[in-house]
Amino acid sequence: MKNDIDKIITRAEWNGGASWKTEKAEFDHDLSIDFNEKENYIEDFRFRTDLTDSTLTFIKSMLDLCDRKEWILIDDKGNLCKPKIQNLAELIKDSDADRFLRNPTEFFENIK
Repeated sequence: MKNDIDKIITRAEWNGGASWKTEKAEFDHDLSIDFNEKENYIEDFRFRTDLTDSTLTFIKSMLDLCDRKEWILIDDKGNLCKPKIQNLAELIKDSDADRFLRNPTEFFENIK
């Protein structure tokens, strides 16, 4: 699987080769995997996408990977969805990132 990810995003220099990040790129995407070597399974697979990237290349690649592996997505609030762009759009709607992009001033004024 790491080789599949290497085709999508550059491997980072930290976390023992289990992290990827778009270094010196226009958009800021990243990904990390926590793999349990002893039990041979993925404990955590996380990716973060830059919502200003209108090409959607990274996010579509991540969704395709998740779909092929038959994984589901979960946001930071515990909401689940299938790895389809339409489903993800629903999770993104009204997220902190979406609210910030729509109105940064209002976002910071309403931080609790």
